[in-house]
Amino acid sequence: MKSPDYHPEISLAESAVDSIHDLFTHRETVDAWLHERMLQFLCPIAAAYPNASWLTIGDEGTDGWMLRQYGAKAVTASSISDVRLKKAADLGHLNGIEVRALNAEHLDLPDDSFDFVLCCQAYHHVRRPPLAFYEFVRVARFGFILVEPIELPVTRPLDVVRRLAKTLLRGSPPESDLFEPAGNFIYRLSERDIFRMAAAVQLPWFAIKTFNNFYLPWLAEQHRESLLAQLILKLGIGAQDALSSCRLMSPGLCVGFVATSLDTMSARDALQADRFRIVSIPRNPYAADDHPRIDPQNGVGCAY
Repeated sequence: MKSPDYHPEISLAESAVDSIHDLFTHRETVDAWLHERMLQFLCPIAAAYPNASWLTIGDEGTDGWMLRQYGAKAVTASSISDVRLKKAADLGHLNGIEVRALNAEHLDLPDDSFDFVLCCQAYHHVRRPPLAFYEFVRVARFGFILVEPIELPVTRPLDVVRRLAKTLLRGSPPESDLFEPAGNFIYRLSERDIFRMAAAVQLPWFAIKTFNNFYLPWLAEQHRESLLAQLILKLGIGAQDALSSCRLMSPGLCVGFVATSLDTMSARDALQADRFRIVSIPRNPYAADDHPRIDPQNGVGCAY
């Protein structure tokens, strides 16, 4: 299978390089508040590991910048192209943050290069997400965080209503629930996906927390202190939270922390205290080096 061609995404990102300044200077918008709200879930990890090194994936610079606000001391920001990141650095927004061009499917980095990897709202842009997942496993010494749209195994009664409402309010075609204007398929994360991929390589545990956002293009441009904007946000998010708690609607987003080391009890305790649900991965009873195994060709016991 040929490797995906990311040149369209690179060209699209680089064509908007002049707008990068606004991401750091217009922090008063609702859009900036929504971004900060997604990253606030990192606070327990940042507090538990104040000297940790971080790598951000698919970052325009604001993820790394926010990590520094939360106390992270060593941060490297990366994206499929480093043009926008270099522009942000040249403008003085990324002081103390290294920038790199990295492809999530094939990270040009040694094993255990960073303590933590953060991929916020970028995993669903990757053409082959499982490859990126295992690259994060390889590169992150303690674990990695995914903040993504979530997909539950069972559709709830009002999910269709929400999809219809999003289509009407945003003036987008029905296919927008599957694809984004950037051209990518929206690969929604699921707890079962995380469990399967973690169990396959015997990671110890992961933590997950669901939440809802309320995004409309015109609303995102409003001032975060606007009473009307705050009212709409509270109603939009509050209604979804209430319906999700009653199991009438699925939550829209999740944040997942995947531990890549047993030496992560501080992270586990911090996340549990912040109401993350911890999912332990069962140990493979047949994984011991001296365990006799079955040869799938002839059924004869063997030790590989």
